[in-house]
Amino acid sequence: MAGNPDPSTRGESEARTLLQAMAPRLGEPPHALLGVAADATPEQLRAAFLKLTKQFHPTKFARFDPDVVRLANEVFLTIKRAYDQLSAPAVRAATASPPVAAPGRASTTPGVAGSAPRPAPAPPRAASGTSVPPTRAPTPTPGGSSTGIP
Repeated sequence: MAGNPDPSTRGESEARTLLQAMAPRLGEPPHALLGVAADATPEQLRAAFLKLTKQFHPTKFARFDPDVVRLANEVFLTIKRAYDQLSAPAVRAATASPPVAAPGRASTTPGVAGSAPRPAPAPPRAASGTSVPPTRAPTPTPGGSSTGIP
């Protein structure tokens, strides 16, 4: 289609035509919908997603009739679902492998064989600039008072 691809500067009929031209692609597999190869890298997936997001984001169609806005939402959400579906395995693979400990050190990851127990958390500290004396049990004083006041 010749002309400006930004729907926010187009008329409603052109925006509707743009969205309707995308509608048949919504049933395609995620890679085809995003326009990338099946073996696309995460960077290629993200670039394709951002390109389509800029073109079909619902805010670009917000000034048009509700049916155009509804179609824009449907197109955008389908594009987002396709991207989420394709990027999720990469995210899971990156976070599924346990962290590798430095040579000579045990892993501190719970549940990993050979992991060392994690140290107990440090007690809370007073805000900087204030001094809070440590809490002590009252000491008995001569005269039987345990408050420390004679």
